[in-house]
Amino acid sequence: MPLKITFLTTLDCNVGDEFVREGIRAALDHGRVSYTAFYINKHDANSVQSPCAEEPARLTDKYWDADVVVQAGAPVYWHLAGGQATSVTCEWYSWFWRDRVLAGTARPQPLFLNIGAGSCQPWGDDGGSFLHDAACASFARAVGQRAALTTVRDPLAARILTALDVPHVPMPCPAFLAGARHPLAAQLDGPIGVNLMPQGGHYQLGEGVNLDRWRLSSRTLVARLRELRQPLFFVAHDVQEEAFLREAALSGEIVFRANNWRAYLDAYAQCSLVVANRVHGAVCAAGFGVPSIILGSDTRAQIGSYLGVPIFRSGDDDADSVFCEAQRLWTMRRDESIRLLALRNAALRQLADALVIHLGPLMHGRSASGPTSTVWSAP
Repeated sequence: MPLKITFLTTLDCNVGDEFVREGIRAALDHGRVSYTAFYINKHDANSVQSPCAEEPARLTDKYWDADVVVQAGAPVYWHLAGGQATSVTCEWYSWFWRDRVLAGTARPQPLFLNIGAGSCQPWGDDGGSFLHDAACASFARAVGQRAALTTVRDPLAARILTALDVPHVPMPCPAFLAGARHPLAAQLDGPIGVNLMPQGGHYQLGEGVNLDRWRLSSRTLVARLRELRQPLFFVAHDVQEEAFLREAALSGEIVFRANNWRAYLDAYAQCSLVVANRVHGAVCAAGFGVPSIILGSDTRAQIGSYLGVPIFRSGDDDADSVFCEAQRLWTMRRDESIRLLALRNAALRQLADALVIHLGPLMHGRSASGPTSTVWSAP
């Protein structure tokens, strides 16, 4: 009988979360796990009971009625604004983490997997503010103890959990695996994909990005990318990005925005090179074998570290430095594509094997094993 697997995620508001779920599902498929998928939107407590159009059946409570619950690749560890915004003050902490995952109850708990957990701290942060907050440290330890498997997608998240002695597996963000679930391949003679955000990233954390410098830098970068004599293809994920990119685009250059997250898979896969503020845009593209560069504004950009993808701080490095890296990747794009696809296949196997270790017993009516820790080893 198929397992009932519930994903803590978002729905129809951030395509990056859709990419992460697709990556986890690619690993489940690779491991030949028989399951039906259910979704809890972390921004909507009612989604625990409310049915989703893509769900094949209705559950009274998608947490308690599930066999497996997966935290699907979001920031889990953050401590911002002097403690005003932290992992334990977010809108879903009480009804998801406290009342369900960490509930001290005799009620049987579903198997919990913390997959692709990340940090979200200012650029260059060392995790000290999180670790020195007793409530945050206690939360991370408790979630680690509760999870049968924890994978982390960036070095700061790994550093935090290592300091707290929480077993975890550092490995590529699951969004990198999304391409394995779709019959698409990089078009290495295709356009150059460009995604730029008005603020240089999702948020202004810490000192943030100098917006005037970022606007100038981004415009200079776009002009330099045209030197590669390949069509530019601007990818916008929301209305604000679309307006920002239309200011940068020349007549005849395409500015793409879609309401369907699946359309973004096709958009990124058709590119020969991607330069993106949207971290998961770059990561998803890399999973199709598209050479990619991340322009980030906080520690989520470190996701690129486990992929060997170049990372620059938005507006910090001059446009010429980013262009030089883009030019290098463009010149060696076929070799880089081969490297990325080999890495994706290795990561897919590793995540699939880790999932099967814990889900296999459930599929055969036995108890799952406890927390594990290992090391990501790229080929």
